[in-house]
Amino acid sequence: MITSGSVTATVAGVALNIKESSLTVDDSWSRYGQCDLTIVTPPNTALLDPRLTPDVTLTYSQEYGPVKPVSQLSTAWAGKLVSALSTAWAGKLVSALSTAYGSGTYTAAPYRDTAGISAVLHVRKRTITQDGLTVLHLETHDALLEDLRSMNGADRLYSSYTLRTLIAEVFAELTLATGRSFTLAPGPTDADVPLYPTMKPGQTFLDFFTPYLQQANLRLWCDLDGVFQLTVADAPVAGTIALSGALSVIDAQDNIDRDQDLWADAVVVVYNESATGYVSPYPTDGRPYSKVMTLTVDAAAPFNQFSSYAEVEAAAKNIWTRLQKRGREVPVDAVNDYAARPGMAASITLPGQPVLAGIIRAVTWSTPENTMQVITRDLE
Repeated sequence: MITSGSVTATVAGVALNIKESSLTVDDSWSRYGQCDLTIVTPPNTALLDPRLTPDVTLTYSQEYGPVKPVSQLSTAWAGKLVSALSTAWAGKLVSALSTAYGSGTYTAAPYRDTAGISAVLHVRKRTITQDGLTVLHLETHDALLEDLRSMNGADRLYSSYTLRTLIAEVFAELTLATGRSFTLAPGPTDADVPLYPTMKPGQTFLDFFTPYLQQANLRLWCDLDGVFQLTVADAPVAGTIALSGALSVIDAQDNIDRDQDLWADAVVVVYNESATGYVSPYPTDGRPYSKVMTLTVDAAAPFNQFSSYAEVEAAAKNIWTRLQKRGREVPVDAVNDYAARPGMAASITLPGQPVLAGIIRAVTWSTPENTMQVITRDLE
């Protein structure tokens, strides 16, 4: 497969000179998108001060050229001087020649349409080195929900009855307080919240939302365009990515790691701001288990002493259900495909092995290699 790729980045309208980049989207992270960017240190480094959370706009593109036999190149230039070839291709990249004439079977149209991806992420970390380079770590705006805390001197009671309206109410306050836009995309996904949901002084907004999200098996995340989404956790995404060892796969592994936090067969959620004993455990039906994951939430429990047992165990059960699909992972290194997204179906065809079918959990696109790593879940 013949490809050529490019990436650009701008901050406050100023173009950055990129040396390397690695952009990851992962639906198991509370910060959906993260990017490590190595650039030539610009004259004005104040534009990249993380304390000001400047936005960096990234644009990735990938072109796939027609696939033609090398014999066509020989035929096209038969009897002509080498200087004629040099003149015709003067000032052009080698990738342009590769795009026009690459080994393989001729097709009348490009092997794939030009594809790309764009992202708006803010600067979390900046490191200026002595070799004239600067390393940036960028993240989607859901990271800001961990930065920001309630500034009220007492409990803040909200009037919303549903999670979607509660988030919108909070986002209006954050937009006013920070001068940065917090926008929740419209959608049908929602859940009821207790009467007068209460936020404690100094509590992060992520911790405030977490009990309601866990209880309803929902996820609040920020997409690459800077818009927040409220969706079902592990919601499927339309589309299928085919990864074939004969076409695009460079390398692959098959991993099961008991020490990773991606799997456990028992879960306990502990709520710090609740009365003693306010925990959500699962399972409690006597089945054997061997690894317990404990999650501590600095917020009140989404249930009380009058709640049913199903309501008490809901948060832990929802987390447990997702963990059962993440014990086995198959990281695949392949030629870039910017259509890939977490939640999409993926098929993996490797030489001498049965076809694997799963769901994409994470994708990392890297330049200048123009390769990606896809990690799948929901494998047996």
